[in-house]
Amino acid sequence: MAGTSKEGSAAASKPLPAPKVAIGPAKPGSQAPAPAASRALAPRTDKARVVEVALPSEAERDKMGKDLLDRMKEHFLGESLEVTERAGVLARVKFPSRSVVTLCTWLRDQGTFGHCAMVAAVDWRETREVLYTLWSDHLKSYLELTTTLPADDPHIESVSQVWPGASWHEREAWDLVGVLFDHHPDLRRLFLPEGYKFHPLLKTFELHEPEDLEVKARTGR
Repeated sequence: MAGTSKEGSAAASKPLPAPKVAIGPAKPGSQAPAPAASRALAPRTDKARVVEVALPSEAERDKMGKDLLDRMKEHFLGESLEVTERAGVLARVKFPSRSVVTLCTWLRDQGTFGHCAMVAAVDWRETREVLYTLWSDHLKSYLELTTTLPADDPHIESVSQVWPGASWHEREAWDLVGVLFDHHPDLRRLFLPEGYKFHPLLKTFELHEPEDLEVKARTGR
């Protein structure tokens, strides 16, 4: 047993011979393929095409922004737009609620405002204000839109048809402030459960006893 163990140990300690690979003679005019590692590290011989795009300067963007506002006021001449300067944004534009879709569509298509960053709502007791914050990659600037709705009938057309992502912001404004966005594809609660009868960011909202805050959908009443 001991002798057999030593022989097996000696055999196991011998290095295995390297495998023999038969390589035939290269054909005239041909070159043996490089190993995979060499091919992976070999520098590329093709040249990538570099396209340089001249971005507008800050002064040029300011001029484009002012030109855009002038064109907007001319295009919506009969809509009683009120444009005011505001720090940190291109401007703040107050508009009648009936014009929300046409104005937003024009700003998206003509003014390069391709992103609706926020839709918010504020309760002023007698009225409710809806604010839109838009972003333009081309102008590198925000634009604020604002309109006023009557508190007893806070309806306005949804802009989700202009910017699909705005649907989430509109759901939040409905959930918390009670603004109704007509023709919204899925206007339902975002934070609070379905059947909840309160809008907690309204100034008329009061703290209630727990039994008063029961959800109708749960109780069936």
